[in-house]
Amino acid sequence: MQRINKNNRRKYNMHFGEDNIVIEGIILNPVHILPDSQWRDNQEIDFYMDDEDCIYLLRLINNEKNTISLCDCNDIRYIIVQTRINNWRDDLLRIIEIIKHIDYKHLKNNYTISIDTNRISYEKM
Repeated sequence: MQRINKNNRRKYNMHFGEDNIVIEGIILNPVHILPDSQWRDNQEIDFYMDDEDCIYLLRLINNEKNTISLCDCNDIRYIIVQTRINNWRDDLLRIIEIIKHIDYKHLKNNYTISIDTNRISYEKM
């Protein structure tokens, strides 16, 4: 899989700018306008995620599944998080903490893990 590395960033760097969100050294840029109100069930919001090594597409889906899936698509890796989103700012911080604890850079394609969003923990499904 060919990830977006430091030498191949031009295509995605244009997405980062004034509306960046920085959490624990990871830069996130929303692809969509973030909702102010409660998220609808199964509503999806995407962020470009730059961890200084690679750029990923982080997709948050508002539902009760509590999983993180990794999926390669063309030249970018998707990190798909399915969990209940109540307050996206607080939930995004907790999600980034969980992502940083898994080996998302080296896990194989089509890999899904179960997460406990009340504390930082996960297990392979």
